Amino acid sequence: MNDLPPIATPAIAVFNPDDGALIHIGPWDSVPDGLSWTPLPTGYNQSSWSWNTAARMMVEDPSKVEAQLVAIVKSEAERRKMRLRSPGDGKDAEYRQKRSEALASVAIPQADLGALPDADAREQYPAASMERLLTGETLAAVLARYLTASNLAESEVYRLAAIEHAGVARIMAAESTSKKRAAYQAIDWFWQPA
Repeated sequence: MNDLPPIATPAIAVFNPDDGALIHIGPWDSVPDGLSWTPLPTGYNQSSWSWNTAARMMVEDPSKVEAQLVAIVKSEAERRKMRLRSPGDGKDAEYRQKRSEALASVAIPQADLGALPDADAREQYPAASMERLLTGETLAAVLARYLTASNLAESEVYRLAAIEHAGVARIMAAESTSKKRAAYQAIDWFWQPA
């Protein structure tokens, strides 16, 4: 009887020597009579390796590796996009309101914005009107600042989305696991358009 505790981590792949079919993955002492075994490769994990019957060994599965890398890229893109936002639903509503006011004012000449009676300004541009009263800026200046900030944030989201989509496309187009990993490693999250 073996006094050693059982190996908790699978160490070998047990297979039928006649047809190469995988029987199970288990510890070293789990090979029934009439079956063959091969050690699991260094770095083996179920999420990216599959049994190759013809080769009678575990090989990295390009589709599994691709799925992992694509998920990592999408998660990283989302994380970076979320950093552009302030936490909380209230901030989202505030930013939407400011952007809406800024966009509504784009076609209106600054002089016309400045000539708006306070009641009309508060009705049409509630966020900008409140900020104008507090800061002493003109309504046009506040709205211009809103538009600039909103456009910068949107531009950054589009930049990150472009990097994400190009990276995913390159990973999916790569034909081997090593090329898929190389495509993933080549993603430059700091890329800026010229």
